[in-house]
Amino acid sequence: MHDHDNCGCGHDHDHEDTWQVYMRFIDEKPATVLVDESFEAGDSDAAYCIRFSAPMPSPDESGLPSEDTSDEALDDFEDALASAVETLPGGRIVARLSTGGRFTWFAYAGTDKPLANLCRGLAGTHPQFPLSASSSKDPEGEQFNDLLPTAEEVIWNNDIRVLMSLQEQGDDASKEREFTHEVAFDSAENSEAFVAGLGELGFTHAGTETDEDGEIVVTFTHKGRPDIEEVFPRTSAAWAAAEAAGGIYDGWGCPVVEAE
Repeated sequence: MHDHDNCGCGHDHDHEDTWQVYMRFIDEKPATVLVDESFEAGDSDAAYCIRFSAPMPSPDESGLPSEDTSDEALDDFEDALASAVETLPGGRIVARLSTGGRFTWFAYAGTDKPLANLCRGLAGTHPQFPLSASSSKDPEGEQFNDLLPTAEEVIWNNDIRVLMSLQEQGDDASKEREFTHEVAFDSAENSEAFVAGLGELGFTHAGTETDEDGEIVVTFTHKGRPDIEEVFPRTSAAWAAAEAAGGIYDGWGCPVVEAE
């Protein structure tokens, strides 16, 4: 998959560091969802959800943006779309969904009029993105919340990001090595209960320390290969056990092993 979702939609510089991309399956189709995680759904001043949709100029076979998709053209269009949305009371783009050969931008505003004029204006300046729009009242932000990944999808995406970083550093994924995980607790009793169950999950307790903020950090390890089919079941199990014990799973790391 070619990643065209590295940055935020449009020119909202107040929130440009709060956009995050997730890979998901929606309606059994591969999708990428780019969301502004600073958006707080349920703002009574932006009760309308507006959906702008346009066909991708050059989707790949899976319906996602291909290598031929121009980042520059897309960025320029999104800047123009953001400017148009911001003319609406409380208007703000909060997400972009890429799936099935189409881009769909989600915005919230205090009104959904006049969308036809807005679309016509953008069609004149950016004909490569023939835009359509629809809207509905959504004072609780349910449509935005539906775009957010599940806890398991967050874990899977985080695993993929770490694995991609290893790959970029020349890692040989066929080589077994030790993985280190951490979970933070605010209760010694909870941390001890968590440690007691690590063996059943196939982990080895490596140590427990209290950091400068007073959090109790449990470190544990396992041996394996940096492959998503191996890593994801491990991280899912660690996250679930941490959650059940009242802790917060803080992720994993492993050394880079270069090919011989």
